[in-house]
Amino acid sequence: MSYEVVSAVYDRFSGVDVKARADFLARVFCRQKGGIILDVGCGSGKVTAAMADRGFSMIGCDQSPLMLDAASENAAGKDVLLLCQSAEMLDLYGTVDGAYAVGDVVNHFTDEKRLLKAFKRISLFLVPKGLFVFDVNTEKKFEKTLGQNVFYYEDENDSLLWRCDYDKNTRLCRNDFTLFTKKGEGYTKSVESFCERAYGDAKLRETLSEAGFEVVAVYGGEFKRRAPRADDDRIVYIAKKVR
Repeated sequence: MSYEVVSAVYDRFSGVDVKARADFLARVFCRQKGGIILDVGCGSGKVTAAMADRGFSMIGCDQSPLMLDAASENAAGKDVLLLCQSAEMLDLYGTVDGAYAVGDVVNHFTDEKRLLKAFKRISLFLVPKGLFVFDVNTEKKFEKTLGQNVFYYEDENDSLLWRCDYDKNTRLCRNDFTLFTKKGEGYTKSVESFCERAYGDAKLRETLSEAGFEVVAVYGGEFKRRAPRADDDRIVYIAKKVR
């Protein structure tokens, strides 16, 4: 999916705490300061730019040209290279000192084989013993927080309607977005849909191991350094390349 609709309002309606994410990642990669860090699925590039402000040379990749347009504005004048690439087709000019994929990137891989391929490509371009950080929406979030709920966001120019439909049997959550954008005396309507998959801890560890990674830490909450809890909507993994 290319975020053709969502890209227009992502930064305004996503509610992402950019500082919290960048602070967490900067602590993880503190020994690599000055080195090259890869942001997989960088989206609008706000976290990428914040990491560059913290002293890292950044590469951001995303498969959405529209999201990369936003990233180029947010990262203008900073030490950031942007590439239009999907994670499973990652092709860099050399190795990176660390990598991360935050903001539901892993959940967007609805096919387990594609997720494994993406992990393998990230591992291929990561230095030995390099760290890979990613977050996932938990099964609890898909079942309870998202479920079959509807969310609504608006500002002076746009209104966004987000419908969720989670199927426990397939472990897939369908997300339907309808965007109304003010134009003259009326509004234009745009629609977009995509699915996300719920991944359990066992499957993630198995996939990471097959890609040459070893889990070294798991944290619960919105990029907090604490143990995961049953009521967490998000879990953060830190893995190390071991082969």
